[in-house]
Amino acid sequence: MEDKVISTGFIKRKTRKEMDPLKRVMTFRQTTCFAGLLFLLITASACVSMVVPPELRSKVNRAVLFGDIVRDPGRYNGELVVLGGVIISATNRQEGTEVEILQKPLLRTDEPVDADETGGRFIGFYPGYLETAVYEKGRKVTVVGEVNGKVERPIGEVIYGYPVIRARKIHLWPEIKEDPYRYSPYWYDPFYYDPWGPYGPGYPYPYYPYPYRPYWP
Repeated sequence: MEDKVISTGFIKRKTRKEMDPLKRVMTFRQTTCFAGLLFLLITASACVSMVVPPELRSKVNRAVLFGDIVRDPGRYNGELVVLGGVIISATNRQEGTEVEILQKPLLRTDEPVDADETGGRFIGFYPGYLETAVYEKGRKVTVVGEVNGKVERPIGEVIYGYPVIRARKIHLWPEIKEDPYRYSPYWYDPFYYDPWGPYGPGYPYPYYPYPYRPYWP
């Protein structure tokens, strides 16, 4: 590519001719690829679980499913797993806190899903004090810990075998509350008059078959 010399008094400066169209296309493609790669990296980092501490991530056995533990908890004793669900109850004991949990499937972020699907109950044992007024019934939790056998306890007239997870960490998910002042998406003004209405012209709703009169004589 040739250079063009422009004289401006005592100063001479060089400017290049307009960029070759082929190079312009290549530059655009490189920029697009870089932006796409950056987006993928951001998306991937957003999906990475922040529940599992960094020092434990390489030790977690994601291949061990909750159903496997229920069928044969002794086989997986000592395996570090990640389980989650909804709290049924929490009890403080001398050795620590027992949290009875109704298991739920986990999202990629390790948050329990809001669904009726469950594999049963398990106990997350935390070797420390947890405030049971906070870890209350209905709250979502994710437990990171080792499989530690099972215990049998009655549920009504049935003896139930609870898999026990000795928790390294119990993550309590934020409680999402509905705004009481938020309008319903189906809210409507009963005094609003639409001459067309949902049934076409001449059939205004909800005052069919009479038109709306704001002031009666």
